[in-house]
Amino acid sequence: SIHSHTHDYCGLRQMSDLGRSASGAESVASRRVYVKRPEGGRRRLLNEMQVIDLLAAHQFEVVSPETLSVGEQVSVFSRCEAVVGVSGAAMTNTIFSSSRCKVLSLMPNRGEEYFFWDLANVSGADFSVLYGKVDPNSENGVHSDFSVDVDLLNEWLCSLT
Repeated sequence: SIHSHTHDYCGLRQMSDLGRSASGAESVASRRVYVKRPEGGRRRLLNEMQVIDLLAAHQFEVVSPETLSVGEQVSVFSRCEAVVGVSGAAMTNTIFSSSRCKVLSLMPNRGEEYFFWDLANVSGADFSVLYGKVDPNSENGVHSDFSVDVDLLNEWLCSLT
């Protein structure tokens, strides 16, 4: 797969199926996770604590994929009914999500990004995007720091039940 350009759909589908099968999570999809980005990087979610508090009220747990082994990442994501996270490399794990999973990518409103939508389609997950307002002091295109509207996020979260 080349980011935003070409994907070997059959290869990605096989990897997705193998990961879910190896994790033993074929019929279990009950976790809700927020994918936390490492501190100090680009594309920071400026109101992240407010977002995490709202997600916690909807039974989401915070996961930092970079602290997990590959096997642990597959296990976590293959057991998710919902995944929320800022668009970035860690969201690639959604390829292991089940077809019953709902994925919400948070992004600055600086252009479309289809890579993660493509990955969600491989596993059949339901994919949505919530675009956020860019902080003018960090303008850097799709890598800008941003904030999301928590009322809109809450609407999406309420649709899960």
